[in-house]
Amino acid sequence: ACVDFHGLSIRCREVGELSVALEHLAVLTTIKVGVRSSSMECSFAERVRKVVPAVLIEHSTSSEQLGMVLSSRFRIAVLGSIVNLPWCRDLERALRIHEGLEPFRSRQKGRVRWRVRWTQLKNFDAEW
Repeated sequence: ACVDFHGLSIRCREVGELSVALEHLAVLTTIKVGVRSSSMECSFAERVRKVVPAVLIEHSTSSEQLGMVLSSRFRIAVLGSIVNLPWCRDLERALRIHEGLEPFRSRQKGRVRWRVRWTQLKNFDAEW
């Protein structure tokens, strides 16, 4: 089972039994719905930090039992491709990576001019 939202992917280990796979999918779907429906006053990472442990407790399971791994992904507008970063088991590490990639995410619909994106990337260090 796997869910994607806001450039973050959460996946559980593959299992042979349909009932177990559906339970894993239910947990991941509850996490996704919880993050999307929680207060928008806090950042995406803070919402994930609050929701994931609460959902795991609610379903009487743990990330180890689910075999839960996380990864970030983002689209490179110039190349028109999606970059998937390596999977990791640590929620905090995955969220730090996700937050670090935020300046490179495009929220615009359609194609972004490559010169504009290149200038943003070139001036990234100066802006920080």
